[in-house]
Amino acid sequence: MPDGLFACRDEELGEGKGLAVSLRAPDGSVVELALFRSQGTVYALEDRCPHRGARLSTGPVYAPCKVACLDHGWSIDLRTGAVDAPDRGRVRTFPVTRVGENLHVELDGAT
Repeated sequence: MPDGLFACRDEELGEGKGLAVSLRAPDGSVVELALFRSQGTVYALEDRCPHRGARLSTGPVYAPCKVACLDHGWSIDLRTGAVDAPDRGRVRTFPVTRVGENLHVELDGAT
């Protein structure tokens, strides 16, 4: 699917905010994602912290392209999914495409 799966309307995602979405993959599995908008760019990540699985979608976006996990304060880069040192770990990231007024996520393009 070249444009990915519908995730939300563009207007639903405010600057510096997170939004939890559930998408059904072509294989029938459900993928829990967190969408964020930082400095005008939209990012999609797995909606779980690699530390203890807390939802990232509830965390604040700060600095350019970072989200803080509210569970223990881990910092995750929205661009790469990498956890900031000294902590270690990573969450999958997914490409986001704007299609008209909608945001679509390409699950097959996860990194």
